[in-house]
Amino acid sequence: LAEAGVDCMLYAHVVDAVVEDGKMRALLVSCLEGPVLLWAESFIDATGDALVLAAAGAGVRKYAREDSMHNSMFFFVGGVTPFQHEYNCAIYEQAY
Repeated sequence: LAEAGVDCMLYAHVVDAVVEDGKMRALLVSCLEGPVLLWAESFIDATGDALVLAAAGAGVRKYAREDSMHNSMFFFVGGVTPFQHEYNCAIYEQAY
């Protein structure tokens, strides 16, 4: 990302967005240094919960049921240990 000129801001919390004429112009975030207003031509929402989209006023949907676990992201990691889908499902169901 650094080679491509992308600025990554980690451990920053979305506070609000500046939207003009239907386009997001800036993002207000809170970080250790204090509040920061980030101006850019484009933004990538990598929050996992569509927090940037929601701050910009985009329509987002909540898929979780009230009686279910919070929203989670499941993914596969290669080269660590063999993945056993049935075993992991059973452990998840037991924990739930």
